[in-house]
Amino acid sequence: MVIEDKGKQQHKAEELAILADKYYAKHDFSVAVSCYQKAAELGDKLAQYNLALMYDGGEGVEVNHAKAVYWYKKSADSGLPEAQINLALCYYWGTGVKKDFKAAYELLTLAGKTGHPSAQYWLGKFYYSGVYVSISDEKAVESFKKAAVKGHSGAQDMLALLYFNGEGVEQDYSKSRYWLTRAANKGGDTCAILAWPYF
Repeated sequence: MVIEDKGKQQHKAEELAILADKYYAKHDFSVAVSCYQKAAELGDKLAQYNLALMYDGGEGVEVNHAKAVYWYKKSADSGLPEAQINLALCYYWGTGVKKDFKAAYELLTLAGKTGHPSAQYWLGKFYYSGVYVSISDEKAVESFKKAAVKGHSGAQDMLALLYFNGEGVEQDYSKSRYWLTRAANKGGDTCAILAWPYF
């Protein structure tokens, strides 16, 4: 009987989340929030994540970073990598929660195990800058490569820079140009502005 009730509850949560998505697509954010809230309370991890995003961005509700953190945590605890990444960034920046680089790193590592490119990008940033972990250009390159091959333009920018400067890899202008071009084609322009005159 308990299993049957749990199945009904999950089905109801999924229906509410789908309904919320439809209202969100119509820009009826207040109704979307209401539906996401109900689905989130029933344990739907994607609804929890979407509700957190709405609190973070002030869509249909007042901006409330503490509530966003609450729902990111619920979703992250259920294993959603996007929620783990966003919660990590809340800890990183101290948004809605006290800054905690250790918690941010651990969450990014967890999300990174799924192969999520944004998690790999941020892990690369940790290794490159030495936030919480020792600076390691080699580990930064490894993380940025994992994200870059999956199309993350920020990671492609960083790889272009690392190859250009020979940080963590042998200096290689052709590889720098390759990653710079890929990043520019996806809208990345940090390195393009800095390095283009040298090519």
